[in-house]
Amino acid sequence: MSLDSFVNLDDLAQVIYQGTSRFILLSSVQFDSSPQKWELHVGVMDIGRWWSTQWPVEDVKEYLGNEFSEEKLEELAEELTEAIVSRALSLDGWTTPPPNRGTRDLRVIFSLKGKNTLVLPLKELTETEALNYTTSTLFSLGLNAHQRKCRINPPTYATSVETTYTHRPVPDHLSKRARSPSFSLPESDHDDANKQISNKIQSRSSISNAVVGKKQMLKAAVRPIESETTTSAPKTRPRIVKKKARTVQAMEFASDEE
Repeated sequence: MSLDSFVNLDDLAQVIYQGTSRFILLSSVQFDSSPQKWELHVGVMDIGRWWSTQWPVEDVKEYLGNEFSEEKLEELAEELTEAIVSRALSLDGWTTPPPNRGTRDLRVIFSLKGKNTLVLPLKELTETEALNYTTSTLFSLGLNAHQRKCRINPPTYATSVETTYTHRPVPDHLSKRARSPSFSLPESDHDDANKQISNKIQSRSSISNAVVGKKQMLKAAVRPIESETTTSAPKTRPRIVKKKARTVQAMEFASDEE
């Protein structure tokens, strides 16, 4: 039997506020240990004290009892993960002012589905154990930061692995302010726009072809008429008729006396 189903409980961290006190809860799964176990560490701010508990695989099996199965194990892991993420948990035994070191243990209570609760006792670490755990936790944090170019948290902007510049690169969210915003259409809109443009080009080409065809038809119809008129009409110059003036003779009439 293994705790492979508890993989989601590995490397979890949650902040707990209880009264005026602040706590940090760290969850981890020791897959390499024998037997495998789930570990919880709870630290309180300002005074640097730690409590811890372990839940071996045999204790998990005992908690499930007759209902133990791989499916039930996965359901329990999901419920515990959800309880940590949603802060459905509390600490019992803490007082203000805090108790003296080593005089009181705490309990962490998980609120699970179906009004079920899981109570795990927390034993306080000695001062040396607390310092060792703090140092080992920070060392693991440093190893993870080494993969991000020594940054504790992942950067909010993309950076290249290798660079020849000596100054720090300008973040994208700052450099974008200096540039004018660019507008890009989705692929579907690009396709529609291209189709509209191609349709317009085709319609314009068809119209121009029709106009050219009509012009050619008109030219073809006019050319025969011009040829007929030019061949049938004789090329003669207009004749100028000169008329001669007539001589007018005076007419004599006889008088009545004769």
